[in-house]
Amino acid sequence: QKSGQKSGQKNEQTTLEHIHVLKNNPCITRKELVEATGKASSYIQRCINQLKETKRIRRVAPDEGGFWEIINPNEP
Repeated sequence: QKSGQKSGQKNEQTTLEHIHVLKNNPCITRKELVEATGKASSYIQRCINQLKETKRIRRVAPDEGGFWEIINPNEP
């Protein structure tokens, strides 16, 4: 159970880091997010999808010229 707790804590820390990057640069693209975090593109996409599904972020306007809005940064 401890490893599950550590994994959950690590995932939450990573999620908060992504939210921090999006908050500091709401116009960042997925590609730039990959470069900023050093994570794989598929991993970033999964994180973005999870954040959108849990209503923590949303994309405002189209991908070209749009931005990320942080809705609930502290929700699990």
